[in-house]
Amino acid sequence: MIPAHDPPPMLPRPATPDDAPDLACIHAAAWAETYPGMLPAPLVAARTPEALLPLWQRVLARPGVRVALLPATGFAAMGPQRDPALATSHPAELYSLYLRATAQRRGLGRALLAAVADGTPFSIAVIAANTRARAFYEAAGARLHALHPADIDGHPIEEALYLHPGAPSP
Repeated sequence: MIPAHDPPPMLPRPATPDDAPDLACIHAAAWAETYPGMLPAPLVAARTPEALLPLWQRVLARPGVRVALLPATGFAAMGPQRDPALATSHPAELYSLYLRATAQRRGLGRALLAAVADGTPFSIAVIAANTRARAFYEAAGARLHALHPADIDGHPIEEALYLHPGAPSP
């Protein structure tokens, strides 16, 4: 009898400009799976692959932005800090990390985070109502820095700002 083997783990790879359509599809699907009940339905529905494609084309063209991709499954994007108040202490920012619901709780989120992190301290802004994401970042070593009002396309939200030291968590 031949022993059964687990399939090889999925490993993130660097995204290329040709991956923009896949990134847009994953992004739209993850929003549709994650945000109903947290954000207004029209805001969630507006995040279509067609609407998100130009965003991903711009992101992939930005210098200094690292995007890791698990095709049709998830992605993470990290780059230079956009908040001047954090630029010295946390010079990098995790712009986004999305994983399809069917792929969660399998270590793939950590793999995506590891693929874009380079040891530099970074910040993460999360919709405060997204308790699953908050728990993920806390387990990965980030600590809550502040809760504050923010908005997404004019819709008010509460945002949780996390800071990560950049070194691997124990």
